This record gives sequence, structure tokens and C-alpha cells, in this order.
Amino acid sequence: MGQALLKEVPKLKEWPCFSGEGEYDHMAFNSGIEMIEEDFELPYRLVTAIFNTLFTRSAHRCYIKLRQAHGHQSWTWWKTKIIIKWGNDSWSFKVETAFESAKLNDDKDKDLPWFCQQKDILKALYPEMSGFMIHRKILIQCGGGHFILGNDYIVIYGIDIHNDKDRYFTFGENKCQKFALLPFKTQITVRKVTPVNLELEKFRSEQLNEVEISLHLTYKQENSLSVLLYDHKAAFASDKEPLEAVFGHEVDIILNIARPYPSLLRRLAYPESSKSREALEIHIKELLDLDVIRKVCHNE
Repeated sequence: MGQALLKEVPKLKEWPCFSGEGEYDHMAFNSGIEMIEEDFELPYRLVTAIFNTLFTRSAHRCYIKLRQAHGHQSWTWWKTKIIIKWGNDSWSFKVETAFESAKLNDDKDKDLPWFCQQKDILKALYPEMSGFMIHRKILIQCGGGHFILGNDYIVIYGIDIHNDKDRYFTFGENKCQKFALLPFKTQITVRKVTPVNLELEKFRSEQLNEVEISLHLTYKQENSLSVLLYDHKAAFASDKEPLEAVFGHEVDIILNIARPYPSLLRRLAYPESSKSREALEIHIKELLDLDVIRKVCHNE
């Protein structure tokens, strides 16, 4: 092992850890250790020597038992034991069942996170499966007319769907086998069309454009909230709708100037600072605009 590579070996806290309690994190742990071992040309003794720190929780208890029973072993031996222990038939059945029961739901699932999760499951179950077969199995799980295709996959797998006038496309280096996106000829009957409420859309764009709504709400919940705010918009005051005009929020202000004066009234009648004076004038103007206070003539 070169001295230059030895100096670049990641610190212990930067190595992947393994608890044995995730769905398929043993595959991620094996892949992470292999990458570090290959990139820095580490001897297996150096890798396995820190397993006592990298293994945590239930995985650490299993490591102690195997280490005491079998002593020093190579990284290949440990990787096999990890797969046998955490990638057993029970685990395979559980993960495969989860994959088969997962269907893309447009209302609650986002396409990219759902797709990546199914891809991770298939990679853990079938490490040797080709990218084409992984994508094919995931598309079947979509359960509808979904076609997931990103620009990165077009480049990586050599997919051509743009230049052919008949919209045939090929995968990879096989230019003979062509696929086509067939037109959908079934007539679709529109049963219900929701009319657009122009006043509601105007309320959203003008009054709710700066409102921060929780990201945890679904589209239906967010839409219901907007409708609720629109239906009760009269309960909110603005500079054009004075505060005392809102039913149930009438303002009755009584100024008491009888002695003894409150401590606040004993201060200077007018602020000395020009900034304070300017701020007070702005505040008075806002109260006048809202009709909370009004100017009184000398004869009133």
C-alpha cells in the first residue's frame, strides 16, 4: 500500500456503519466498504480491524459472537456472513412482498422518490439484474399508462425517441429491435368538469401569494384550505376594510386623562429623536387609514 494513499484514507467517523436493523442497509454497507477498500487499496486486516466500531446495535452483538468463534477472517468472509445473516430467505420474502404490493399512487406518491425506492429494493434483491430489467419491472408496478424516462437514462442507455418520424425507439447498442409508443384510441368520456372560480383564483394570486402553507398537506387539503379562507375572507381586515367594520371586532377606545397620570403619560409629550418622530407619524397614519382613530375638528 502506497504512503500517499494511506494518508488519504477516510477518518473513522466517515466510514459507513451497520446496525442490522434497516430494510436492506446491509447491501449499502457492503458496497460502501468495497468502494473504500478498492479506492485506497487497503489490506483486509486494516478493514476488518475497525469492524468493532462500524458495527452497532444488533449487528455489533452478532459481530462479537462470530469474531470470538472464528477469529481473524478476510473481508470476503465477513461480507458473505453479512449476506447470509441479514439477506436470508425471510428478508427476501419480506422485501419482495413489499415491492409487489407497492403501486404508484398519483395522489400520495411523488414519482421520483417512489421510483428510487423500488429501484433500491430490486438492486438489493437481485444485484446482477440489468438496468433494463429493473426499469421494466418498475414500469409494470406503475399500474397504468406511465412511462418514466429521464434525460440521464436517454444518454446512458442510448435511447433514441426523438429522431424517428414514427416515434420508434431503441435501447443501447441493439438497433434492430425497435419499440413504439402506440396511440391511445379508446374514447374517453368526460363525466364531470369542475368550473373555474375566477374570484377564488384572484383571491389566491393576490391575497395568498405570500402565504406559507405546510408542505405536508396534500393537493386536496391545500385546495380545501384556500376555499375556506376565501369563503370567510370578510373576517380579515385590510387597509380598504377598516378593523371596526368587521363584525365582532368593533373598537371602542376611551382616553383617560384624569390624575394621577400613568407612568407612560409622564414622559415627554413628543419624541426628541427624528427617527422616533418619523416612526410615530407613520404609525398614526396607519391608524387613520384603518379608521381606528380620526382627526377631530375644533368645533366637535
